[in-house]
This record gives sequence, structure tokens and C-alpha cells, in this order.
Amino acid sequence: MFAAVLLGVSLAATMLGVGTVGSAVVGVVRGLTPPEVAPLTPVLHDLGVIVKDSAACVRDPTQVLHVNGTWHFWATHNPACADRTEFPRATVHHYFTVTNNVTGPWNTSGEAVGPGPLNEWDAWSVFTPGAIYDASARQGEGLWYLWYGAVANGSRPTRESIGLVTSSSPFGPWIRSPHNPVFAGSATPWCGGAGGGSARVDEADAYVIGGNKLIVVKGVCTNFTALPTVWISTSTKLIEQPGAGGRGSSSGSFDPPYAPMKGAAPMALAAPTASRRGFEQARLFPGPDGMLHMTGHDHGDNLCPHYVSASGGVVAADWRRLAPMASFGLSTNEATPVFAGVPGDMGGVPTHFIQFSNDHPKHNIHLLSVSWINGSAIG
Repeated sequence: MFAAVLLGVSLAATMLGVGTVGSAVVGVVRGLTPPEVAPLTPVLHDLGVIVKDSAACVRDPTQVLHVNGTWHFWATHNPACADRTEFPRATVHHYFTVTNNVTGPWNTSGEAVGPGPLNEWDAWSVFTPGAIYDASARQGEGLWYLWYGAVANGSRPTRESIGLVTSSSPFGPWIRSPHNPVFAGSATPWCGGAGGGSARVDEADAYVIGGNKLIVVKGVCTNFTALPTVWISTSTKLIEQPGAGGRGSSSGSFDPPYAPMKGAAPMALAAPTASRRGFEQARLFPGPDGMLHMTGHDHGDNLCPHYVSASGGVVAADWRRLAPMASFGLSTNEATPVFAGVPGDMGGVPTHFIQFSNDHPKHNIHLLSVSWINGSAIG
């Protein structure tokens, strides 16, 4: 029996305007969207707290995954909260609900990933997880993948890297990859010149787009410019990835080692944001307009950048910049989709998002509903 703790509140389904898993699976138009189709912009509405912990701040949630009747996500669990005297000693915790609706109530099975052994690259703190379930892995037996940022000690500044753990169950046990760290500071070769050189990587999120398995990694330069880049596994035969001019390549696996996807590193689409130093929490999801959408968090002016790809490709030239999304009324704009299927264009158009907010004195996880309005292209 799991040591689950009831968290947050259970929101009535009548508040949402949507109900079951099936209602979230709308689908997305594959291939080139007709030019007369105007892009749409998601508008998010705060429905309240679904996860909170009186003993810690809960933040940086993964995408919400629905597998075998249960909803799952992972998040940074930081008892120190606002303590910035040194790098906080955080862990990664697992949250789930067995209800038919993402409203919960949500429970926790506790720590999924903790710090590594003494003197290892991840010995001090682990945080900012990213997760996916691959039903095709291990000859169809299925495998859960959980990426996490980590540091070796609590000093500031410190160099952050990304590791990987895998499990046959979302409840663990989790096994560290022998390739760890699977992403390190050298994963940001584009940081030269004005960027001042590579500094760190600390976020990785996996998607299946057009049938291809991709990993979006946030790299940070020494001048704090952050950009999302697309990586692929080199452990299996490469296959063509749809994109502008037919460029790019992808892989049929999420297993390390990884390499930058041709034509997509860095994703130059973020350059206007990066000039203000901070494109974080890049999230990809399909919209009801048949386009692939990407949002994030602009730390320069606390906006939520918004881009669309009409072709469904993810190389830099595929993306068109829209006006930023409206503020959600929370302390951050790092919204994460709730997928009824596999993250990417195969999970259907999300009807909900989650994100953390500094509700003073703790960070809590909020649930948001989504509606769509006409988007305004600016680039």
C-alpha cells in the first residue's frame, strides 16, 4: 500500500466545463495547415490549488500523463523554499490521482528521485523533472523515463547537469542511467560570443511529434541567456523528422546517448526572448487550429512567449512568433499541459494546464482550464 498523502482540494467537475479523459482527445491536423487557417492563442483560467505541502514548496511540475486510468506528474520538492543562501537541497516527488478527472483529489507516493552518492555530480540536490511513458520500449513492455536537473554541491554559482532514471512503474523503483549525466554544460555550444560560453542545463521534456521521439532541453549561457534546443537519441536508427525544407532528423527511442537534432539547435525562434535573458519551461502541444504550439516563460519581462508551427516541424525555421499569451494571474507563467495521451501531437489538444505559483509563503501547484482566441502574429 502506498504512503499517499491527500493534498490540495477536489474541484467540482462542473467548474471545468469538461469532464472525462475522452473529451481531451481532440486531435491535431497532421502535415501543412492551410495558409487561410489563422492561428489561435490559448487563454488560461486559474481554478485553484490542487497540490500543496505544508512542509515544502512544490514547483516545476512535469507534463501531466494519463496511463492505465491514473494521472501522474512529478515536481521539485524543496523544504527550504525561499532560502537562497546556498543551492536548496531539493528532491523530486511523484503525484497522482486515480480519479477520472484531473481535478483530483491528488495524492503523493513521496520521493521518486533523491540526491546521488557523495562526491557524485548529483550529490547535493535534484530538481526540475521531465517525464514520459514509452509503451513501445523494452519490446513493448513499456518504460517510464524521468529526467532531472542536479548539482554536486550547494555553492553559488554551481554547474547544473541533467540525469535520467527509468522504471517499469511510475511508483518506482527508479534506476539511474549509466550514461548520467546525460546532458551537461557542453550541451550548449551555441553560447559562444555574446552568450559568454556554456553555463548549465537543467530542464528536459520529451515528446512524440509526427511519430518521432524528441527531447527539448533548456541550456543557459554564462550571461543567463536561456534557449530551448531539440535533441534526439542516437541509440537507434535515425529517421527523417518533418520540418522546413525537409531538414532535421529524429529517433525511435528515448534512450541515451543523445545528439542535437539537425537544424534545430538552437531554436532560433527564441532569439527575441533570449535577448532579454530567459526562455524557460518551453512546452509543445497541439491546438484546435491544427498547428503545433510552443509556450514558455520569459524571465526578462515575465511574459509567456507563444509560437506556432503550421507544418508540425520543430526546426527553427518552422516557427512563427505570436503575441505573448495573457498573464494567468499567478506569480509565474510556466504553464504545463495536461495530456490525455503521449505528450506532443499524439496527446490531443489539452483542455487543462498546471503550473506552480508563489502563494506566499509556499509554492503550490494550480490547475488551469483553457479557452482559445484568435492569435496575433508578430514574427
